[in-house]
Amino acid sequence: MHAQPWISLTLSMMIAACGSEPATDGSDTDSEGEAGADVTTLVETGSTTVATTDPTLTTTEGTAGDTELGDELPGDLVYCARDSLEEGRYLRAVNADGSGGTNLTDATDRFIVRLSWSGDGRYLAWTDVDAVMTNMFTTWEDERLHVLGPGALYEPLQGQDPLYYFNAQWAPVGASLATSFARYVDPRQWQEEHALWVLDPLGGGVALNATLTDDSVAAVEWSKDGSQLAYVVSSHGELVDGAVFVSTADASSTYDITSGLAPALSTFAWTLAPDGQRVAVVMDHGGEQRLYLVRSDGASATIVDSDPSIFGLRWSPDSAYLSYGRGATVHSGVLREVDGAREWIREGTTTFDWSPTAPEVLYTIDDDVYLLDVVTDEERLVASGVTPGSWSPDGALFLARTDDGESHVVYDRVGAVTLELPGVAGPPEWSPDSSLLAIAASSSVWIEPLDGGETIYLGFGSGPLWRPVEGVPSSYVFMCQ
Repeated sequence: MHAQPWISLTLSMMIAACGSEPATDGSDTDSEGEAGADVTTLVETGSTTVATTDPTLTTTEGTAGDTELGDELPGDLVYCARDSLEEGRYLRAVNADGSGGTNLTDATDRFIVRLSWSGDGRYLAWTDVDAVMTNMFTTWEDERLHVLGPGALYEPLQGQDPLYYFNAQWAPVGASLATSFARYVDPRQWQEEHALWVLDPLGGGVALNATLTDDSVAAVEWSKDGSQLAYVVSSHGELVDGAVFVSTADASSTYDITSGLAPALSTFAWTLAPDGQRVAVVMDHGGEQRLYLVRSDGASATIVDSDPSIFGLRWSPDSAYLSYGRGATVHSGVLREVDGAREWIREGTTTFDWSPTAPEVLYTIDDDVYLLDVVTDEERLVASGVTPGSWSPDGALFLARTDDGESHVVYDRVGAVTLELPGVAGPPEWSPDSSLLAIAASSSVWIEPLDGGETIYLGFGSGPLWRPVEGVPSSYVFMCQ
């Protein structure tokens, strides 16, 4: 039995070509690490990994649930269904109007975790586990990774004798799946070996890091076009002390982009830009944290800010802006134009929520929600007494949770309430066309139309996920209840 290390991930946005940034106070500084300095030649040539093309995929013939394994997966929405609260969980697909219900898997008493769609919407991946209570802790046993889609139901990497998986992340486009796993080298001494693979669900794969005896892969992020991925190799699954790598998806080249940031002591935060050109990295330098923009091949880096605490890194969808929070005691939010001189600082906030379609962000100060247009500098109050959540894919609406945490509200961009969802504590899921919300609450799943149409109840279940379409990625379910 093994207690699992989990690190919550947030898929980030990307930025364009690499360039120097001025110091935040407008002054130039020297090369010893002050804000504004260029750090050149972090990695002279990078390091190349050897592609391994045997992920030992195994295929199960026959059917899965009500589905022939050779068929395209049906439906617009998948969720973890249960016939009653006492019975097992299974994956079920339905159309957007609630019709065409199809069971994709057979019922199981095992927990279904990390459910996600491939970027092209043709495959589903998840792991299932036995949850065992020992003393005061829950441990997961016999974890298995599954990929379901046209062709068969696969259990990748079974020949590698995995102990547990983590960081399973689909590329935003296509059907490449990055996953890291651990296996015992010597069970008698609890010695583990970790590996990171990029899998092709139809029968191939490459190992980016095949054997990491003392370290593990703590986080994974893809570029928007699926050509690159960044990840952290660290000790004991912790981000601190980790090294950030950027690799091509085919493993033809891999760069350790933080090796040249000496005398940095540890990595506190990082995120890959959506265009894959740069990585924002926060490194500790003896009590001072510095924010770097590092080129994805490790060739150069620029320090753009320093503070005792820097956190919450987020790219804008077009990779032109980076936002983050800073301050150990008094917090403020910073929004920075990456290839320009403009900067916005808002005291009392730490998080900016980017619109997916416009250069606009939501942020909250003292229970008031503001919308800022970073091109026109127009700023206005749009809501109060709520915390903003996800934008609709078309950028016309946004969800917000009430301050009591018990309900959600849908607002438009000018602050008008378009829908109230009392009793819905967890965040609903937007359909790709922004016309529907899939909701899980009170052990049930239903679909709520945004046009005032009739609610579509689907029954007992949890974890609804819309099938993604091009340009509108899907979400992620950590665990089905």
